[in-house]
Amino acid sequence: MTTPIFATDYNVYINHTDAGGIVYHANHLVFFENCRRDWFTKLGLNGYFLKTDSGEVQHFVVSQADLQYKRAILLDEVITVRIDKVELKPASIVFYQSIHRQQTNSPSSDRKNNESLLSSTKIV
Repeated sequence: MTTPIFATDYNVYINHTDAGGIVYHANHLVFFENCRRDWFTKLGLNGYFLKTDSGEVQHFVVSQADLQYKRAILLDEVITVRIDKVELKPASIVFYQSIHRQQTNSPSSDRKNNESLLSSTKIV
């Protein structure tokens, strides 16, 4: 597992889940979005409205999302949402992100890291 560019933890609350305590699939996108926003904020940028050198406002909007769900995210978990890789293109930014279950009091190993992966995405 590679070192992420940025990672942050989020608590899973009841409003993220269905009646069975499993996070709605659309809320995976919410966690990914929050992580990107938190990274931009940490960099001192407004992630939605960037100004060009001439003062024009540039907007970043999602034009494509490719999600892969691996395991359920459950109520009351603490998850780690990561930005694993970023590609800068002439007219877009591509984010590769993942959500992981926190491993508590267990030795680190490739098998454990693979089991912690809950979902991943490519966002353009």
